[in-house]
Amino acid sequence: DDDAELYAVIRGMLQSLNDPYTRFLTPDQFEAMTKMYATNPNSQAAKPTSGIGIQLIGSASQDSPGMVVVVNTIQKSPAEAAGILPGDFIRSVDGVDMVGATAEAVAAKCRGETGTTVSIDIERLPAEGAPSALLGTKTIQVIRSPITPTPMLEASQAALKNQRVGIVKINSFTQETEQAVRRELK
Repeated sequence: DDDAELYAVIRGMLQSLNDPYTRFLTPDQFEAMTKMYATNPNSQAAKPTSGIGIQLIGSASQDSPGMVVVVNTIQKSPAEAAGILPGDFIRSVDGVDMVGATAEAVAAKCRGETGTTVSIDIERLPAEGAPSALLGTKTIQVIRSPITPTPMLEASQAALKNQRVGIVKINSFTQETEQAVRRELK
């Protein structure tokens, strides 16, 4: 199959980057991921979902093959308050082994009824200079709450040496990112 060969080549090129956060999605995987979100996270009318406030991706790390890694915790989210950090590997959710699961499956398991507690077992890489082996598993209890998706970009202004400076923080890239940045720069 030509597509399978092409996808293998693309994955190989991306793997050579040795970047655990770079990942290729086939059109089917991308469609499944976008369906996972009940609303468009970049829409002003996005409705909150009940979850813990983490963004996930499948790991490409040699130290943790087949594990899902936390890419980001949403500010002021239950995950951030509970101490989950970017770079944490998800081992299990509510006692269900998540090694080998997709990021989408882990995210679905973390969502649930508002006010309920989810138990997440994580592994955290040691600090720089420490031994390269993974640290032991740590269980973190997180109470689900409504989560407002992170906007595609955030814009603000600041004064720097008596000049007005615009700051645009891009949280995610979509087909609308360029247009949104142009609007903010006007």
